[in-house]
Amino acid sequence: MIIMDYSTLVLFGQETPKSLEREDTFRSVCEQVASMLGRSGCSLICRGQINRQWPPSAGPKPRGGKVAPKLIQRWSQAAKNGLGSFEIFDDRWSEFSPPAAYGAIGTYSSVRTTTPGVGEGGAENYVVVAVRDSVLPEAFGRLKELGRNLVHEFSVLYGFLERDIGWDTPDPKLPGFSANMIDVGFHDAVRAHAKAGECLSRVVSRVYVGNIVRESHLSVVVDAIRCDVFNPPEQWGDHIYLETRGDPGADPLVMEAARRFFHLIDG
Repeated sequence: MIIMDYSTLVLFGQETPKSLEREDTFRSVCEQVASMLGRSGCSLICRGQINRQWPPSAGPKPRGGKVAPKLIQRWSQAAKNGLGSFEIFDDRWSEFSPPAAYGAIGTYSSVRTTTPGVGEGGAENYVVVAVRDSVLPEAFGRLKELGRNLVHEFSVLYGFLERDIGWDTPDPKLPGFSANMIDVGFHDAVRAHAKAGECLSRVVSRVYVGNIVRESHLSVVVDAIRCDVFNPPEQWGDHIYLETRGDPGADPLVMEAARRFFHLIDG
């Protein structure tokens, strides 16, 4: 049975001018993500990877373990040596049971030598947070507030929020297997941009319930956003938050009405 009560926040960014590999930036983002997931009541553990060769002068590599301030500090100090990925999750996660709470912070190292925000990945870093409403009531609203804070922490290009989705979905081509797992599925948005050769700062791959965009993503001026399709726009610093009045992922009519206000990859 697919559990359809996850809310998710996904942010994509570039490494300049506010890099996720900066110690203070990583620590602030990590602490906020951990704090949010901690409200679920789940026991949280973490693990991570470093992309570059570890310098001997840096001492032993940080290890995974129970989330605690000292461990977050250690990973924050290590991030400058080439952060690959860092995950925080419910310690009950197994092949039989997905985590009720999950967070990921990472970089796409393969695009470091390309134009910022463009290239193989279309983005240079990401932050993902997902939690079930059954363990954190009003999870969508809490993630929205987290997103409002995080857009000021690092150089966010674009982001989105979803509600009432599953950790995964059945794979139509492989019966008995799953696809689009939350911990890896968000990469599809980046791959779509890479395939189209489009930048995440200009074009979106699809419309979500919550859309964290800039004016460059919009096909109309903000004042022309229709109130029968979206709730009133919210200004989040340099970003605009647009929330649809229905779920475009579940209702084709909502998607059709909302998509005309964005520059989409497929036009």
